[in-house]
Amino acid sequence: MELFSLEFVEARKNVVESNKPVVAIIHWKPNRIKKELIAPENTEFFEVTPQNRDSLGGILAQKITLLLS
Repeated sequence: MELFSLEFVEARKNVVESNKPVVAIIHWKPNRIKKELIAPENTEFFEVTPQNRDSLGGILAQKITLLLS
């Protein structure tokens, strides 16, 4: 499976350790990728629900804009 190939694991590690904002979509069930992403202190998770899915894009855009300014 490509998610666990050495090349992908290294690329994912480089992205997470960079100083750049990252928006990632992961399936919300226990897995190794989620555990690796939780490690950085500046990680924030958003759960998409029927109640917030229409407003979440704007919220994420605001947060990314703040990070880039």
